[in-house]
Amino acid sequence: AVFHGFAHGAELPTEASAMHYMAGFLVATGMLHCLGIAAGVALRHRTAWVPRVLGAGVLAYGVTLLVAAA
Repeated sequence: AVFHGFAHGAELPTEASAMHYMAGFLVATGMLHCLGIAAGVALRHRTAWVPRVLGAGVLAYGVTLLVAAA
């Protein structure tokens, strides 16, 4: 998490306001978490296999990113 935050901080444009930049990341992160939680709750009550398949897809995508970076 520290390195991830540092990477985003290093991307801060010199002419941008650091406060606005961080506020945007905070709002976007909060929205993504809320959407993910809502999707997980909604999918869990419908069918048990859908979240697992979607999770496996995210895992597979992450592995391909790691392999491509190596």
